[in-house]
Amino acid sequence: MSMVVELLLSLVTIFTSVKGSCIKGCVCNEQPLTVFCNEGDMETIPMNVPAYAQEVSFAGNKIKTINSRIFYKGLRITKLDLSSNALTDIADDAFPNVRHTLNTLNLRGNQLTDVPKRSLSYLPLLHNFFLANNNIERLLPRTFESMVNLRHLDLSGNWLEQLSQNAFVGLHQLSHLNLSGNNIAALSASSLRNLNSVIVLDLSDNNIAKIHQNALTHTSFLEILNISRNKLEEIQIGHSGETGRLLILDLSTNKFSSIPTGSLSGMKQLDELYLQKNKIMNIEKGAFESMTKLKTLTLSENVLAGIPESAAWKGLKSLQRISLAGNLIHSLNDDLFGTKHKPDNSEMQAITNIDLSKNNISEIGSDVFSAMVVLQTLNLERNYITRIPGDAFSFNPILEELYLGSNHLQMPNFSWFASAIHPSSQKLTNFSSFLQNNPWTCNCKLYQESTDFFNFENAKEKKLPSLDGVICFEPTWLRGRSFSWYITSNKDHCDRTLLIMLRTLLPLLTFLVIIFLFIIKMPQFKLFRTLPSEQVRPKRIRLDSYKRDKIL
Repeated sequence: MSMVVELLLSLVTIFTSVKGSCIKGCVCNEQPLTVFCNEGDMETIPMNVPAYAQEVSFAGNKIKTINSRIFYKGLRITKLDLSSNALTDIADDAFPNVRHTLNTLNLRGNQLTDVPKRSLSYLPLLHNFFLANNNIERLLPRTFESMVNLRHLDLSGNWLEQLSQNAFVGLHQLSHLNLSGNNIAALSASSLRNLNSVIVLDLSDNNIAKIHQNALTHTSFLEILNISRNKLEEIQIGHSGETGRLLILDLSTNKFSSIPTGSLSGMKQLDELYLQKNKIMNIEKGAFESMTKLKTLTLSENVLAGIPESAAWKGLKSLQRISLAGNLIHSLNDDLFGTKHKPDNSEMQAITNIDLSKNNISEIGSDVFSAMVVLQTLNLERNYITRIPGDAFSFNPILEELYLGSNHLQMPNFSWFASAIHPSSQKLTNFSSFLQNNPWTCNCKLYQESTDFFNFENAKEKKLPSLDGVICFEPTWLRGRSFSWYITSNKDHCDRTLLIMLRTLLPLLTFLVIIFLFIIKMPQFKLFRTLPSEQVRPKRIRLDSYKRDKIL
């Protein structure tokens, strides 16, 4: 009976190869060699897949089962997509006829409760296996043992609660493992055993509250580790096995309250560190000391009340981007990060991008950014800044972007524009400043000062910050109007106001000058012209005495 079935299948193969017919309701292409039967009402996989097909997709149908030997001999399928169906069962011998060609299998978005271990034993050449968003609750020991060539394994969005000791036996070539969106509560010393070749590991969106100190011992080639959106209260990664190759570490959205000394030790190659959305209120001395190659540090949306002292930043000689947005910082000391009196090439002096938005900053010192000579982008939006010192940016010659929107600036001091537009800058054409959503007082004084400054600076052929987005807050009748509209609508008024003031003052000044000249010309007011010297007064006194004696 089996010989008859195989004969029939062979006849189907010959027919489809010769005729090149396509499955009804599908889209077939011989260049490239694809068959797409997506978003239909199929409940089973058809048996007449064209023999030329290399990429086959049945995504978005109603297929519940992959039957035994559904793919006939001679097929050369390399990619098979069965995602977003209703799969609950896969026959043990579903794939033997594509075992020598299939390298990508997509089973995302189905209803599988276990990994089909026996079915996978026929796929030794599989490189990419996607099982995300199923109902898998466990990984049996040696589940993937036969998949010795697997590179990418996606098990995200399932219901895994723990990882058994030998779950990943045989995965000698695996480089990317995604376990995000499960219910894993802890990583034991053996959870990640047999993952010696993994480079990217995603454990985000789980319930991990504890990581054993030896959990990463068997992942010595790990370069990217994501443990964000878990329940960790203590940073334990620095003591957890081999982390010397790590380049990117994401610990955001956990429950850390501090960064202790040594908690991140050993990560000498780390390039990016993400610690946003925790509850960090303290960074201990030397917390980042071993991270001499770190370039990006994100500490946004924590509860830092101020900029930690310089000892906390020790070792960060290569840091270029730092985000402290969304904390509780209320003031900026004149020596930000403690860099002002340090020699060149020391900590925090390579910074090009600083984000201090969404804090409680009300005032900026004149020397805050003086040591950051390579600063290019500075974000101070959504604070309570009322004024900016005139020389605030005098030492930032290549500052390109400055964000000051949503503060409490009422009347700008245009001198800080001048300090930001440094004469030695080579990137002035990219300079931009965003001043929107400040309580600007729009009046003729603002118009006159901005006009005088912009005319003066335009004479130097410099591209200036735009005031197009500035919205008036005062006076009340202008609230909500743009400053540009005010200038356009009131230019003549302001010019006329100035002219009226000059016309009013000129007669008064003329009158005062005439009165003054009249007074000094009158004889009886000679006193205003020449004051008597000490030698004249005695002579006049003697003359008066002589006249008086003669009369007597």
